[in-house]
Amino acid sequence: MIDVFNAMHCAIIDYSAVRNLTATLGGGYEERGQMDLTLSHQIIIETPLEAIAQVDVATNQQLTKNIRR
Repeated sequence: MIDVFNAMHCAIIDYSAVRNLTATLGGGYEERGQMDLTLSHQIIIETPLEAIAQVDVATNQQLTKNIRR
C-alpha cells in the first residue's frame, strides 16, 4: 500500500484509531472496522508564461513610472 501512495505522491497526515463495527447479520457476526485518514496529495502543473515587458507603477501621490525590461 505504501508503494501505491508513493506512486500517487500521496502522504498520510493523520489517522484515527480503528473503530469496531462488528454487527449481527443473518444469525452470525460480521467482523467490520472503520478508521479515518487525512491524506495529502501533490500535483504540479507547469504552465509556460510570457516575460513581462513593462510594468506601470503608481503611488499614493499620483507618481507614475514605467519600468521596462
